[in-house]
Amino acid sequence: MEGCSIGVTRFIAFIALICLLTACASVQTIPVYVEELSVDGETIRRLGTYEGGGITAVYIIQNGEGGARAVIQAAEAQGFNDTIRILVLTNVQTGLTERVEVLEHNETEDYGGYVTEEWFLGRFVGKDAETSLRLVKMAVKSKEDIVAITGATYTSQAIVDSVNMCLINYRRIIEEVEL
Repeated sequence: MEGCSIGVTRFIAFIALICLLTACASVQTIPVYVEELSVDGETIRRLGTYEGGGITAVYIIQNGEGGARAVIQAAEAQGFNDTIRILVLTNVQTGLTERVEVLEHNETEDYGGYVTEEWFLGRFVGKDAETSLRLVKMAVKSKEDIVAITGATYTSQAIVDSVNMCLINYRRIIEEVEL
Protein backbone atom coordinates (compact mmCIF):
# COMPACT_ATOMS: atom_id res chain seq x y z
CA MET A 1 0.00 0.00 0.00
CA GLU A 2 2.89 2.32 0.77
CA GLY A 3 4.38 1.72 -2.73
CA CYS A 4 1.08 2.69 -4.28
CA SER A 5 1.05 5.93 -2.27
CA ILE A 6 4.53 6.83 -3.50
CA GLY A 7 3.51 6.09 -7.10
CA VAL A 8 0.41 8.29 -6.81
CA THR A 9 2.48 11.09 -5.25
CA ARG A 10 5.01 10.89 -8.06
CA PHE A 11 2.23 10.88 -10.65
CA ILE A 12 0.62 13.97 -9.10
CA ALA A 13 4.01 15.71 -8.91
CA PHE A 14 4.62 14.84 -12.57
CA ILE A 15 1.24 16.26 -13.64
CA ALA A 16 1.85 19.41 -11.56
CA LEU A 17 5.25 19.86 -13.23
CA ILE A 18 3.73 19.48 -16.70
CA CYS A 19 1.04 22.06 -15.84
CA LEU A 20 3.67 24.47 -14.51
CA LEU A 21 5.88 24.09 -17.59
CA THR A 22 2.90 24.54 -19.91
CA ALA A 23 1.81 27.70 -18.09
CA CYS A 24 5.33 29.13 -18.18
CA ALA A 25 5.73 28.34 -21.87
CA SER A 26 2.64 30.38 -22.73
CA VAL A 27 3.94 33.46 -20.90
CA GLN A 28 5.78 35.64 -23.39
CA THR A 29 8.33 38.03 -22.07
CA ILE A 30 8.62 41.33 -23.85
CA PRO A 31 12.21 42.41 -24.52
CA VAL A 32 13.46 45.45 -22.65
CA TYR A 33 14.19 47.29 -25.91
CA VAL A 34 10.46 47.05 -26.73
CA GLU A 35 9.22 47.94 -23.23
CA GLU A 36 11.39 51.08 -23.27
CA LEU A 37 9.42 52.37 -26.27
CA SER A 38 6.09 52.41 -24.44
CA VAL A 39 4.85 54.95 -21.90
CA ASP A 40 2.59 54.59 -18.87
CA GLY A 41 -0.90 53.41 -19.72
CA GLU A 42 0.14 51.71 -22.94
CA THR A 43 0.03 47.98 -23.56
CA ILE A 44 2.24 45.88 -25.78
CA ARG A 45 0.85 43.01 -27.83
CA ARG A 46 2.91 40.55 -29.83
CA LEU A 47 1.80 39.62 -33.35
CA GLY A 48 3.56 36.31 -33.87
CA THR A 49 1.64 35.51 -37.04
CA TYR A 50 3.54 38.33 -38.79
CA GLU A 51 6.95 36.93 -37.88
CA GLY A 52 9.03 34.85 -40.25
CA GLY A 53 11.73 35.13 -42.83
CA GLY A 54 13.90 37.99 -41.71
CA ILE A 55 11.25 39.40 -39.35
CA THR A 56 12.05 37.98 -35.90
CA ALA A 57 9.53 39.83 -33.71
CA VAL A 58 6.46 42.06 -34.19
CA TYR A 59 4.75 44.10 -31.47
CA ILE A 60 1.97 46.68 -31.38
CA ILE A 61 1.96 49.42 -28.76
CA GLN A 62 -1.60 50.36 -27.89
CA ASN A 63 -2.58 53.51 -26.05
CA GLY A 64 -4.89 53.59 -23.05
CA GLU A 65 -8.00 53.71 -25.26
CA GLY A 66 -6.96 50.55 -27.10
CA GLY A 67 -5.92 52.22 -30.34
CA ALA A 68 -2.54 51.42 -31.82
CA ARG A 69 0.22 54.01 -31.55
CA ALA A 70 3.11 52.13 -33.15
CA VAL A 71 4.26 48.87 -34.70
CA ILE A 72 7.67 47.67 -33.56
CA GLN A 73 9.52 45.06 -35.58
CA ALA A 74 12.84 43.32 -35.13
CA ALA A 75 14.47 42.07 -38.32
CA GLU A 76 17.76 40.68 -39.50
CA ALA A 77 19.79 40.49 -42.67
CA GLN A 78 23.25 39.35 -43.63
CA GLY A 79 25.87 42.08 -43.33
CA PHE A 80 29.48 41.87 -44.48
CA ASN A 81 30.73 39.83 -41.49
CA ASP A 82 27.60 38.40 -39.91
CA THR A 83 23.89 38.89 -39.32
CA ILE A 84 22.77 42.39 -38.36
CA ARG A 85 19.69 42.69 -36.13
CA ILE A 86 17.67 45.90 -36.19
CA LEU A 87 14.52 47.41 -34.70
CA VAL A 88 12.07 49.52 -36.70
CA LEU A 89 9.31 51.57 -35.05
CA THR A 90 6.56 52.84 -37.36
CA ASN A 91 3.97 55.36 -36.20
CA VAL A 92 0.47 54.07 -36.97
CA GLN A 93 -1.14 57.54 -37.18
CA THR A 94 1.39 58.99 -39.64
CA GLY A 95 2.59 55.83 -41.40
CA LEU A 96 6.18 57.07 -41.04
CA THR A 97 9.24 55.41 -39.56
CA GLU A 98 9.99 56.98 -36.22
CA ARG A 99 13.04 55.02 -35.21
CA VAL A 100 15.57 52.57 -36.61
CA GLU A 101 18.08 51.08 -34.22
CA VAL A 102 20.79 48.44 -34.57
CA LEU A 103 20.25 45.81 -31.88
CA GLU A 104 23.25 43.65 -32.70
CA HIS A 105 26.06 43.48 -35.25
CA ASN A 106 29.52 42.04 -35.69
CA GLU A 107 30.73 44.38 -38.39
CA THR A 108 34.18 45.98 -38.27
CA GLU A 109 34.52 48.89 -35.87
CA ASP A 110 35.79 51.23 -38.55
CA TYR A 111 33.47 51.31 -41.55
CA GLY A 112 30.76 48.76 -40.71
CA GLY A 113 30.43 49.97 -37.15
CA TYR A 114 29.11 53.30 -38.40
CA VAL A 115 25.68 51.70 -38.89
CA THR A 116 25.03 52.34 -35.19
CA GLU A 117 25.69 56.06 -35.52
CA GLU A 118 22.79 58.49 -35.36
CA TRP A 119 23.96 60.32 -38.51
CA PHE A 120 23.39 57.10 -40.47
CA LEU A 121 20.26 55.79 -38.70
CA GLY A 122 18.66 59.23 -38.91
CA ARG A 123 18.48 58.75 -42.68
CA PHE A 124 15.65 56.24 -42.11
CA VAL A 125 13.51 58.42 -39.83
CA GLY A 126 10.42 59.94 -41.43
CA LYS A 127 10.32 57.50 -44.34
CA ASP A 128 6.86 56.64 -45.64
CA ALA A 129 5.90 53.03 -44.91
CA GLU A 130 4.10 52.92 -48.27
CA THR A 131 7.40 53.07 -50.15
CA SER A 132 10.51 50.90 -50.39
CA LEU A 133 13.94 52.33 -49.77
CA ARG A 134 16.87 52.19 -52.16
CA LEU A 135 20.58 52.30 -51.34
CA VAL A 136 22.60 54.82 -53.35
CA LYS A 137 26.33 55.45 -53.34
CA MET A 138 26.70 59.22 -53.49
CA ALA A 139 23.71 61.52 -53.41
CA VAL A 140 20.02 61.38 -52.67
CA LYS A 141 17.87 61.90 -55.77
CA SER A 142 14.51 60.90 -54.28
CA LYS A 143 12.99 60.62 -50.82
CA GLU A 144 13.36 56.81 -50.94
CA ASP A 145 17.16 57.00 -51.33
CA ILE A 146 19.51 56.12 -48.48
CA VAL A 147 23.17 57.02 -48.98
CA ALA A 148 25.50 54.11 -48.17
CA ILE A 149 28.35 54.37 -45.73
CA THR A 150 31.51 54.69 -47.81
CA GLY A 151 33.46 51.45 -47.53
CA ALA A 152 30.53 49.60 -45.96
CA THR A 153 28.15 48.99 -48.85
CA TYR A 154 27.20 45.42 -47.82
CA THR A 155 26.54 46.55 -44.28
CA SER A 156 24.48 49.53 -45.45
CA GLN A 157 22.52 47.28 -47.82
CA ALA A 158 21.74 44.87 -44.96
CA ILE A 159 20.15 47.72 -42.99
CA VAL A 160 18.15 48.91 -46.02
CA ASP A 161 17.01 45.33 -46.73
CA SER A 162 15.90 44.84 -43.11
CA VAL A 163 14.01 48.14 -43.01
CA ASN A 164 12.32 47.30 -46.33
CA MET A 165 11.22 43.91 -44.91
CA CYS A 166 9.68 45.75 -41.98
CA LEU A 167 7.94 48.29 -44.22
CA ILE A 168 6.43 45.55 -46.39
CA ASN A 169 5.33 43.67 -43.28
CA TYR A 170 3.90 46.87 -41.78
CA ARG A 171 1.73 47.40 -44.86
CA ARG A 172 0.42 43.86 -44.49
CA ILE A 173 -0.32 44.38 -40.79
CA ILE A 174 -2.20 47.64 -41.47
CA GLU A 175 -4.37 45.88 -44.07
CA GLU A 176 -5.15 42.80 -41.99
CA VAL A 177 -5.15 43.78 -38.29
CA GLU A 178 -7.75 45.97 -36.69
CA LEU A 179 -5.67 48.68 -35.05
